[in-house]
Amino acid sequence: MAWLARRDDVSAVVHLGAISATTETDVDLILRTNVWLSIELMDWCTAHQVPFIYASSAQVYGDGALGFDDDPTQEAMADLRTITPYGASKLLFDRLVARERDAGRPLPPQWAGLRFFNVYGPHEGHKGDMRSVIAKTFPALQAGEAMRLFHSDRPGIRRWRPDAGFHFCA
Repeated sequence: MAWLARRDDVSAVVHLGAISATTETDVDLILRTNVWLSIELMDWCTAHQVPFIYASSAQVYGDGALGFDDDPTQEAMADLRTITPYGASKLLFDRLVARERDAGRPLPPQWAGLRFFNVYGPHEGHKGDMRSVIAKTFPALQAGEAMRLFHSDRPGIRRWRPDAGFHFCA
């Protein structure tokens, strides 16, 4: 925010930063980073009439039992049930934006929340254990090793067996 305060040449804000670890349990840290900072950025963009694009997450859909409908209404978002503090923080901000929109309060001239699913790409090494599945497993696959899979905790989802004839190729 201090950097933005010194700028008068910002044409848009693309906010992709977050505590994205689905295993993070420090809810205060998650709220500060994923909700309060997002509010500050949106407020700045509103005050300066700068477009605002922010990262939401497919985590807002929880376990997917309710589907993956991007219905932007407050009613639809109220039905979503997240399963991690990270997902809850992203849904909280999405709901806040919808509430502001529906109340007719000022918002940036253009804004969008992007619900990312499994994001991956080059240069993920700094993420450690929070790297994407692709980044974690591809080096082993290249070395000819088998990919380790986890099994579902959902009833009715069969556990994969090594003798099931399913092979990975690198």
